[in-house]
Amino acid sequence: MDAHVFSLAHGVIVLEQLSPEYGGERRRLNVRKVRASKYRSGYHDFVIEKGGVTVFPRLVASEHPADFIEENFSSGVPSIDELLGGGLPRGTSTLFSGPPGTGKSTLALKFAIAAAHRGEKVVLYTFDESLSVLHARAAGLNLGFDKLVASGMISAVQIVPPRFPRASWRRGCSVASKKA
Repeated sequence: MDAHVFSLAHGVIVLEQLSPEYGGERRRLNVRKVRASKYRSGYHDFVIEKGGVTVFPRLVASEHPADFIEENFSSGVPSIDELLGGGLPRGTSTLFSGPPGTGKSTLALKFAIAAAHRGEKVVLYTFDESLSVLHARAAGLNLGFDKLVASGMISAVQIVPPRFPRASWRRGCSVASKKA
């Protein structure tokens, strides 16, 4: 950017359109400067749609503290829980890693279903897998997933980057999916 122009402008917002190797095109903006104002710097995704522009501000984890009971939570599979010292620690992130067909999604479903049976509401986000495949997989294993979705204890949202499910995103992703 031209330093002279930058010094004259009260605010500088840089807009970009990206064509990543994977996924659809996406737009983002970067607030570089707004004199005499507190602003959120960094990149923020946005979409131009009929009726206007929707911006998805960059999230900062430290601004959203969550109080939770420090405990392990069960998968509902006693042998897995025993291997994990009583389950997974609440409030942490866990990555299930492995090639296709090794049971990553099934294990994640077991944790989600166990939480729902404990009375905890669950939201599942799928990326590469469609909601219909998720429902079919759970039905094939007789996990009772559809019943928990119908009751509202489990919600499932398919994310197709960069097109977030905007309506449910604004409502805190509280939309329960329906079998496709």
